[in-house]
Amino acid sequence: MTATGQNQLNSVFKADMLLIALSSESYSFQREERGYSLEMFLEQIWLTFNSQQ
Repeated sequence: MTATGQNQLNSVFKADMLLIALSSESYSFQREERGYSLEMFLEQIWLTFNSQQ
């Protein structure tokens, strides 16, 4: 696979994972079970999807 093809697949995968992370079920789990505040939740989303990889 070419580097361009790999980057495109990586972007699609990241978009899918971001949509799942922002689903109401995932958000509720992080808030209720993990005890994350809204700010902590958003920070973790930012850190997860803003990596330079």
